[in-house]
Amino acid sequence: MPSQQSTQPIRRFGPFSLDPETGEIARNGMRVRLQPQPARILILLTESPGRLVTRDEIRDHIWGATTVTDVDQSINFAVRQIRSVLRDGAAKPRYVETIAKRGYRFISPVSESSTRENTASLQPAIQPATPLIAELATQPQPTILPAPDDSSILIPPRRPRTQAAFVATIATICLLAAVLFYHYRQSSAHPSANSIAVLPFANLTGDPSLEYVSDGVTEETIARLARIDPDHLLVIARTSAMSYKTTHQTAQQIGNDLHVQYVVEGSLQRENGQVRVIAQLIRVSDQMHLWAQSYEGPQDQLLNFEKQIADSIAGSLSLKPPHGPGEYVPASNEAYNDLLQGMYSLSQRSKPGFENALLSFSHAVQLDPKYARAYAQLAVTYDLMGQYSWMKQDQASSQAKAAALQALSLDDTLSEAHAALGFSEWFYDWDPTLAEKELLRAIALDPNNVDAHHWYSQLLMTAGRPADAERQMRAALALDPRSLILQTNLGWIHYTAHQFPAAIAEMQRSVDQDPHFLTAHYKLWWTYSVLHDEPHAWAEFEIVIHSISSPELAAKIVAAYQAGGYAAALTALSHSDDWNYYGNQIDGARCMIFSGDRNGALAHLAKAIETHDGWMVFVPTDPAFDTLHSDPAYIHLIDRMRAPHSANN
Repeated sequence: MPSQQSTQPIRRFGPFSLDPETGEIARNGMRVRLQPQPARILILLTESPGRLVTRDEIRDHIWGATTVTDVDQSINFAVRQIRSVLRDGAAKPRYVETIAKRGYRFISPVSESSTRENTASLQPAIQPATPLIAELATQPQPTILPAPDDSSILIPPRRPRTQAAFVATIATICLLAAVLFYHYRQSSAHPSANSIAVLPFANLTGDPSLEYVSDGVTEETIARLARIDPDHLLVIARTSAMSYKTTHQTAQQIGNDLHVQYVVEGSLQRENGQVRVIAQLIRVSDQMHLWAQSYEGPQDQLLNFEKQIADSIAGSLSLKPPHGPGEYVPASNEAYNDLLQGMYSLSQRSKPGFENALLSFSHAVQLDPKYARAYAQLAVTYDLMGQYSWMKQDQASSQAKAAALQALSLDDTLSEAHAALGFSEWFYDWDPTLAEKELLRAIALDPNNVDAHHWYSQLLMTAGRPADAERQMRAALALDPRSLILQTNLGWIHYTAHQFPAAIAEMQRSVDQDPHFLTAHYKLWWTYSVLHDEPHAWAEFEIVIHSISSPELAAKIVAAYQAGGYAAALTALSHSDDWNYYGNQIDGARCMIFSGDRNGALAHLAKAIETHDGWMVFVPTDPAFDTLHSDPAYIHLIDRMRAPHSANN
């Protein structure tokens, strides 16, 4: 869409404003992200409020009348994105009404205005990168909250004589937030003097099947740099670095986005059985190339190339590689290739990806039984497969712990192995003392280990230490600022601390960055439920069930909502035998609580105790269960979970 001088008026509905020329949408003046096709559909719908816009009309307008592609699924997906951004629901819509088998109608009044206010993109309220992660973790930054559009939902009604004081208090808070936000933006505008991002190495081999190799070179270079001098060099983590894989931004733009002083660019080529790796170090401030080098040889030299790249970059930054024994070299190039393939698959965070990762890491340790890193990654994969309910938790727990212990028996200095073991002790064994010991050891060995900071933050949150949990999460976000799961779980920490507006603000930031990020919708669902904000809770709930449930179950829940409201929909879900998302016993207990069935909630929690469901660790600090805290049956269940580790066996 054109971005020249705007001639069409801004369209306003509810707390939203829509620019029909740029497709930009804002909520209370804060810009939210909507992808181009859904934005064009929303523009079409708001042109004539109240008029039925047929699916054929949408198809012709967006894809063209001559298209032969079946676009029904694309339209459905785009409308779900629109509803997500507008916090709308299909069953009881406030904005977009579905006319079955025909199309859609925009049912909210739309006004027009020629005034174009300045809008601000919602950015994570995280600390800018600093050289010392430990120092960063002790300096939390303020959370900047957008004004809620339905404040009556979040704030109980006040008597008339308190309104003036209340308004004055809110005004003071907003002014303070604005001042803090200004100082945050000023400080984050300047990158740390010792921070670096390794951008994805371009696969120039012409063979898409080698994408895992170029990604592996990227990840290994990140890992090696992170280990060189973690006290003086902050290295942006893989998730954030890889988010620029298909970008057309310059190194300077990316460096400024990530608040780093240096970026590394590189490429992988192959010809006549030889590989060539090219890397260069760029200073962000003036785009100066401080170092560049090309390495060429057989593919089994990749390990050596990656080491030389990391050491050369460290030398260019006046950093000294650590002394001590050299890194373990796998017995065969095939084992190392399996490690790269496994890490590529693991990063996809999907069930097929995890299954492929298990195969790759397992094959690597079969080829080389002394390959500690492969065992450590195998442990991480098992840990997460059990948590995601893609493997039985008892099986995942035993396999994860065995792999982590094997890795540590081979190399006790391996940070990722200590982190994986700490995760198992916390989530599966319900032993926070041993878990904390392992996670602290992981962080001490590698302060740039994002997983260790993240999992330790979660442990601290479930232990009722939200301030410490937030410090660890912000340390993780400084290393991985574009991670949606970290951003969302920062909101979850606020949720457990009963700071609900802050929780919603953080989770909504994740949705604004990626409307398809299901975990944020899932946690917004429960946050709105705790607030008894049923319209918003249902809107998030509906997104979740349509994303992860069978069409039959989703239809059943929608029908229950239409017939009996939110409580009926929750009951329908908790009584279903075929829901297939993680933590079903704990989610079942939440459903029962919010549908008014205390005994049903306790029954779900009792089953979670009997099956040793790892998600039980979140229950004691979850506000959803606040009303059960004085119930003897609930107290007994929590006491059983917190019993000495030996009593659980």
